[in-house]
This record gives sequence, structure tokens and C-alpha cells, in this order.
Amino acid sequence: MKIKTLLFDFDSTLVTIEGIDELARMKGKYQEVSQLTRLAMEGELAFEDVFYRRLEVIQPTGKDLDQLSELYQRSLVPDAITTIHRLREAGLDIGVVTGAYRQAIVSTAKILGIEPEKVWALELTTDEAGFLTRVIPNGLRPTTSGKRDFIISHNFRRQLVYVGDAMTDVYTREVADLFIGFGGVVERRRVRQLADNYVISLEEVGTIVLGINEEE
Repeated sequence: MKIKTLLFDFDSTLVTIEGIDELARMKGKYQEVSQLTRLAMEGELAFEDVFYRRLEVIQPTGKDLDQLSELYQRSLVPDAITTIHRLREAGLDIGVVTGAYRQAIVSTAKILGIEPEKVWALELTTDEAGFLTRVIPNGLRPTTSGKRDFIISHNFRRQLVYVGDAMTDVYTREVADLFIGFGGVVERRRVRQLADNYVISLEEVGTIVLGINEEE
């Protein structure tokens, strides 16, 4: 098997923060929201049960997402740029499939060398009060299995690796040839147990994937 496509989660994988928690911090709601995030990422609560609940608590605005975008750019995982450059140089197709917010992550993806058209994320839109608490339908649903379902519906060719830190990422194991759990920011015991491989640096991701391809 030669790997051709590598998809990454974003929060706590390519960057060292959880975007929703940082939005909550801006609004003085960090303790309430971060607890929900932790439970969802560890599989104790369904992602769909906390997604809109957290946004309703925070009531983010476009200015808040701009501020988050700037924070993301200062929060890259240390070996993210070099690893993605190494993988792209080897001819791999690199993308992001994430439950993070597209408006806030595209600029950081560009820094990493990932084109905007290869960033598949949730895109927020305003509710009746003008807050960004709704999602524009784009094929990626804010559910526990949303990433897996998107990969199926998007018809990604096989020879696919997915890299992520949370239980919502583990579901991609059903449709990817290899799921690599990432614990370089937050180690989640269940993810470690269920991953095909588990790493604590992105450099290790590059070594695993390129090692597989060199065997072919």
C-alpha cells in the first residue's frame, strides 16, 4: 500500500489550542465550555450534543473569529511546518478535515502550505441576533462521526491516512487505510488504545507515512 492522501484534524493536532475553548476564554466562559469540549473529545459526550450548546454560551462574532485566527497563527505545533513541507515534497496530497471553524483556520493552513480548497471545516453563519451560532451546510456535519461521513461522501481515494487527537477522529479509522492518533498536545487514553499508530510529534507522522511508501 502506497499512501497518497494525508488528512489532518486541526485543533490540538496542527495547533496547540482548542479554538472553541479560546473563544470561550475571550468571553469569560472558559471553565464551562472547556469541560464540555474535553468530554466530547474523549467520547464521553456526543459532539452533536455539545456543538451548538457551546456556541450559544459564547455567542461569537466575526471579530472574535478574527482574533482566534491570529491566535491560531501563533500556536502552531512546533514541527507542523517542516513535517507538512516534507510530506508535500514527497508528493502526498495534504488536507484538513476538522470540526473547527473555517473562517478562523484558513490563514493558518496557508502558513502550513495547505491550500484553502484543501481545508474542509465547519463554516459559521449568523443567527437572528447576529451571533455566529449556525452552520452553513457544506457536507461536513457537526456530529461525532461527521469526519468519517464526510470522507465517505467526498469520495477520497483510498491509500488514505488520517491524523487526529480525539474520539471524533477515531471514527475515520473505518474509512482510512491508517489512523494515526496524535498525543503531542493532549494525550487521550481511548484514542491511544484505538489508533493504528500513536505518536507525540508530527515528525513521527512523516516518518511512518514515508516509511510505508519507501517499502513499496
